Amino acid sequence: MSSECSIVGDEAALAAPEVRSQAHGVFWIAGHERLPDGARRVAEQLGTGWRVRELDADPPDEPPPTVEWLAARLLEEIVARQPRGPYRLAGWSSGGLLAYEVAAQLIGRDETVEFLGIAGAPLPAANAGARLAESIAHRGSGRAGDPGWAESALDHAFAHYEPFSLSIPVHVFELRSAGTVAAAPSEATAGWLARLPNGRLHRIDAPARHDAPSAVAQAFADAIAHALRDARRAADSTTTDRVRHAPERHYQPHLPIQRGAPGRGPIVVIPGAGDNVATFLPFSIEVDPAWPIHGLQPRGLDGVLVPHASVAAAAAAYLPVVERLAADAREPVHLIGHSFGGWVAMALACRLQASGRPPASLTIVDTEAPASGGRLGRQYTFTSVVWNLVRALETATGRPLGIAHDALLRADRAGQWAMLHRGMVDARIIRGASGPRDLQGIVRAYGTALRTGYDPAAVYAGDVTLVLAADFDDAEHRLAPDDVLAGWRRFAPRIALWRCPGNHYTMIRPPYVEHFAQWWQQRARGDSGMAAASAPTPARDLASN
Repeated sequence: MSSECSIVGDEAALAAPEVRSQAHGVFWIAGHERLPDGARRVAEQLGTGWRVRELDADPPDEPPPTVEWLAARLLEEIVARQPRGPYRLAGWSSGGLLAYEVAAQLIGRDETVEFLGIAGAPLPAANAGARLAESIAHRGSGRAGDPGWAESALDHAFAHYEPFSLSIPVHVFELRSAGTVAAAPSEATAGWLARLPNGRLHRIDAPARHDAPSAVAQAFADAIAHALRDARRAADSTTTDRVRHAPERHYQPHLPIQRGAPGRGPIVVIPGAGDNVATFLPFSIEVDPAWPIHGLQPRGLDGVLVPHASVAAAAAAYLPVVERLAADAREPVHLIGHSFGGWVAMALACRLQASGRPPASLTIVDTEAPASGGRLGRQYTFTSVVWNLVRALETATGRPLGIAHDALLRADRAGQWAMLHRGMVDARIIRGASGPRDLQGIVRAYGTALRTGYDPAAVYAGDVTLVLAADFDDAEHRLAPDDVLAGWRRFAPRIALWRCPGNHYTMIRPPYVEHFAQWWQQRARGDSGMAAASAPTPARDLASN
């Protein structure tokens, strides 16, 4: 994607960078079907003191795999030009959907999004993804020479996009003829209403004098500029931090699991993708009750808040909790992270190391090495997220969900949600009284983690133990010991390896969690000073119990 950026409006800001930095910035994301001079018209309506930057959302030379991928590329361009919020985003047509996803990813980084405006951007039809997938599959290997391939792939990416709810106001602009009475919400707006919590959608009419493209563009520009000024005045009049920021910024991840006894360093556990701290309850039962145990619950499992969109953002949010636990106990913490949680534990350990208060121990449980090109950090459509979740749940519980891959691919979006819900109820994972909407938190959190990569900014100098599952019931989760150890050694030279009975999920569940708990306590008692060691040692393969 050759995403270009232009600055329009506020000529004084163009001439003086120091003045420009004080202007109210707006990012206008142009859709595949452009609104004639959309950004410039908005800038003219806003006047001085504002800066509107247009971002080109055209697909890159290679077919875009997902909307999330396109939005991530746009986000990097935005952050390069404006490192911190508040951010103001608006988009037309497909650019509106991209603006929505960019806003979600910014909130996932704990940035402030002051305004989000969407114009002419209906949600994809429920079954469009299945139709496009079938038609694109028929193109076969000749797709590279097909001039329409990029456009079809872009349509495919949008058809497979599932916009989850946001906790900020979303302004949806609808065109209507001047002089007519405001109509009821259109089918497109009704789709947004179904996605967003009550009170989050602000429907705004954009009256046009006639149907010419220039009149339509001017109508949207007038309405968007007016809404932007209103949002700016509302932000200026807000005095409390809690009101100015999205509720994600005030999320509290700390969940105490076991009180323990004084004199023991707290154990802090971090679950994997889409999982919760209850995963570590069997571990808390098996260890000495004198150990204080605390969980860090990933954000977004409630289906309301946006999950953290980067390992760094999650670690930054968790760090105050971990530091407080260590200060209250007057002992360094023991960090244990499972699967994706292993990356977060590593990032926390690096931050604690940088502050001069490294953890007492760092245990990474069946986590692929960072920046290794594994399963994490790739792009997944909504359907592939659901299918990966189905396989993970079946492996973790040992019970089938009764969902066939072909049937999942053929189903429309509502059907996919219904299949997943029915399968989880039949497998006794969730209650029968629940509904498909109750699954949104776990699906969103799981998908966000799958798409999130991690490249540590620092090398961790303390001792680390990598625990790998000895069984490989799921080939997708199989981690080759030598390869994963070598990958981790790039970021943690003092690393040791231990093989635990069980697979990726059952290793921390009965009956295998007993082995894990016994081994961990032996290590904690025998290596109480390992975090302070400085001389690198060769990686060790510790025999399994």
